[in-house]
Order: sequence, then C-alpha cells, then structure tokens
Amino acid sequence: MFYLIDQRIIRFWKTALICDNSIIQTLAAINRYSIGLILSKYFIGFINISALQDIKNQMWKHFVDCSHERGQIVFC
Repeated sequence: MFYLIDQRIIRFWKTALICDNSIIQTLAAINRYSIGLILSKYFIGFINISALQDIKNQMWKHFVDCSHERGQIVFC
C-alpha cells in the first residue's frame, strides 16, 4: 500500500512541475527537494527527467527486490 501512496505523491509532484500554471510550478519547485526523500527510497534520480513509466518500473523493481530479500517471494 505504501508503494501506491508514494507513487501517487511522486506522480502529483511531477505533474505539478510540468503544469502550465506558473504558480503551481513555483510551488512544486519549492517542494521538489522534500520529495527527494521518497525518490531516494526507490533509487530514482530526478523527478523532472524521469518518465512516469520509468518511475513505476523502478518502484516495482524495488518492491520485488525487498520482498525477495524478506523471503516473501521465492524464485524457483
């Protein structure tokens, strides 16, 4: 569940950064570094250069890797 919440937060800020409204862009730019904590948790570099599909793929990879390490997923 946390992955979905984090993914929606990342997608929201990414959308705000590319919005046509200059006020929303300014607010997103001010808060861009606060989203860095979530991005670093999933090893995503910068929000402004990553495509949404790349963000989803990286988060999915992190989820599978963590589940495998905890023994929740066993690969045969």
